[in-house]
Amino acid sequence: MVRDKFFWGWFILPLIFGVNSVCGQIIITVPDDVPTFAEAYEKAKNGDVILLKAGEHTIDETLTIEKSVTFRGEAMDQVVVRSECDQVLNISNGKSVFEQISFVSTGKDSLIWVTYGTPRFSDCLISAKNGIGVDIEARGLHLETLEEAESLFERCQIVDCGLTGVRVYGGGALSRGAKFVSCKIYRNNNYCVHTTGPANPQFIDCTIIAGNNLAIWASSQGQGIFRGCKIHSTNRENVLADRDGALFFEDCHIEGGWVAVGCMSSGSVKLTGCRLYSRMYPVGCGTEGHCRLEKCEIQGQLGGIAATQGGTGHLSECRIEARDPQNGTAVGVHGKSRVNLQNCTIISPKYGVLLEAEAGGSFFNNQIECPAEPWKISPNAGMTTGSGNTPEIPAAGESDFLKILMERTKK
Repeated sequence: MVRDKFFWGWFILPLIFGVNSVCGQIIITVPDDVPTFAEAYEKAKNGDVILLKAGEHTIDETLTIEKSVTFRGEAMDQVVVRSECDQVLNISNGKSVFEQISFVSTGKDSLIWVTYGTPRFSDCLISAKNGIGVDIEARGLHLETLEEAESLFERCQIVDCGLTGVRVYGGGALSRGAKFVSCKIYRNNNYCVHTTGPANPQFIDCTIIAGNNLAIWASSQGQGIFRGCKIHSTNRENVLADRDGALFFEDCHIEGGWVAVGCMSSGSVKLTGCRLYSRMYPVGCGTEGHCRLEKCEIQGQLGGIAATQGGTGHLSECRIEARDPQNGTAVGVHGKSRVNLQNCTIISPKYGVLLEAEAGGSFFNNQIECPAEPWKISPNAGMTTGSGNTPEIPAAGESDFLKILMERTKK
């Protein structure tokens, strides 16, 4: 009899306090058990679930998340959490989980601000109309393993943000462990993804489409790894690494902009097995930027790759194509820049390889398909070496360009 009373007491207790219990896990329903998102969190303990019913919910002031609580919506397109706060969710500890919720903010700062916690978002929509959608900082986080610091966003939409869709910075373990899988980051007004100082997030099978600016920007030692992503921007540059920023792309499709991928000011990019298309030059290296491409397909209207002002490029087993019949230049090297090409196919209706004053490079075993002038070499070009090319690099004074120049000089 005592045992029966004990059993029924534990069954009735959750009903008295307005919550449900499943296998020891407390489920708090909003608005049935408590009226607001914030009040539900205050009531919850580690391991509890907050269930948001269909409809609109509001957050009136910044909510700091420090507990390992699961927030679950009935369906992403039916559960909307709105806020006018400049900073909405400050995730500063614990392993919180967010599922099937749309977060919409009109504040001027960060909607999701991760400082020390390691949250997981799945099937969520994040839209900061005037600010930053996801802001991952974690400058002071010290963990033994990177896996402990993994912050995961899976199948999320980060859209229509007034400043930046995703910003990752700070150099702490969390900023190196942020991972975005099968997410759509698009129509953000400033940048879709910005990494800085130092950070190295991963993006896997994501779609990244910029609004009015860069799709991806790495600066001030910011880094980023992109695998199997589709990246598009209509801005002058699509992807940019500068000020010691470094980006790595594998099996990605990068399209749009005047320059699909650019690097400058000691920035660097590495691409493997990628497809690049743009209205002008898909690849641009300038002011001591460096790019390295392996087994990539590069196609642009004016050219394939342009290196200027000390920029350097190394391309191997790539297909490089310019399409403009009047001025198309598949490989253009200018002003103390240097490009190394190995085992590449170079296609252009006008110029294959252009080496202007003080520019140089090394060219080995490349196939140049250019009916007009495969090699256009300035008389003041820098050191150029190579062999095994079809056609071979002409000796000084033998290219059609130099012949025309010498004839005009005599006149």
